[in-house]
Amino acid sequence: LDRAGVGTRASSLTITPDAAMKHSVVNACVNQIANLGLLGINAYRKVGDAVEIVDSPAILREPSAEIEPVEWRRQVFDGFLRRGNAFGMVAGLDRYMQPTQIELIPSESVTLTGKRGAPLRDWVWKVDGTPVDPWPNGRLWVARGLYTRTGVPVGVSPIEAALGAIGLGLAAEAFGASWFFDGAVPSAVLESDQRIEADQARTIKARFMEAVKGKREPAVLGLGLKYNAISVAANESQFLETLDANAATVARYFLMPPEEVGVSVSGSITYSNVESNALRLLSKTFAPWLTMFESKMTRLCTPGLMASTSIDDLVRLDVATRTKVDGDDIRTGIRNRNEV
Repeated sequence: LDRAGVGTRASSLTITPDAAMKHSVVNACVNQIANLGLLGINAYRKVGDAVEIVDSPAILREPSAEIEPVEWRRQVFDGFLRRGNAFGMVAGLDRYMQPTQIELIPSESVTLTGKRGAPLRDWVWKVDGTPVDPWPNGRLWVARGLYTRTGVPVGVSPIEAALGAIGLGLAAEAFGASWFFDGAVPSAVLESDQRIEADQARTIKARFMEAVKGKREPAVLGLGLKYNAISVAANESQFLETLDANAATVARYFLMPPEEVGVSVSGSITYSNVESNALRLLSKTFAPWLTMFESKMTRLCTPGLMASTSIDDLVRLDVATRTKVDGDDIRTGIRNRNEV
């Protein structure tokens, strides 16, 4: 998948990040993970063995002058997922020479030239054809996503990694649609025990279609004609097994459990409550993406500070568990009644 978004061929299709979003599982995975950008983010620092939450630097509070902070963070995740990278132009610096704001730019605007394995300084970056140095030496902010390659200063998106599987899924859906809409298989056959010439066949077909068009009345057939309807099992005509298997494969490239995007596979794990499922998603799927995002934001913070997203909204307790936790907090003095 080239950086300009022209795409790469898989099966008989040309797959671009935008075209891949037509695959229902790709769309679901990208949106679920990108929604991590809606979580709050705070700055903290270590004081001995303790952790102290401090006032967040500008890059966490208001990372852009053009879009809301939650939208900015979501677009960064979207860049990781669709293109493998997020890019932006540094719009301001603080007294520590750390960015105060970064305006995100489309990855299609960024081109990179260099030899794999060459030192980073030997790579040439351009934005809309104009050479620019990456931060901290220049204004171009480059944030690689979760998947990277040795010797290459840009990341790989899950879409690129799953290119063949996505192409197979889209091709199967297209073929399934053509089965019905393009007349891949006739709905019925009129058979006769007599010889029928081509002209007679056309006449018989036309008269039969006219006789049954928009009517629920029985048709009367002569010339030894027999009407045989062609039926196809739903699972065969819609390739349900193929599509389900493909959906499960694509989901795994995003670290997403297939059942979370509506795919039932053999051996799927079910959880007794919302909390258990949320914890499973957090540890297996969301944690790697969050950790990658937090590391990028920490590098932008004032030296000594670290960025951390708030995951409380991800792990919502059921009523019984929440009541017990609240009661324990009151009894142990962690929180008082007003705070609860």
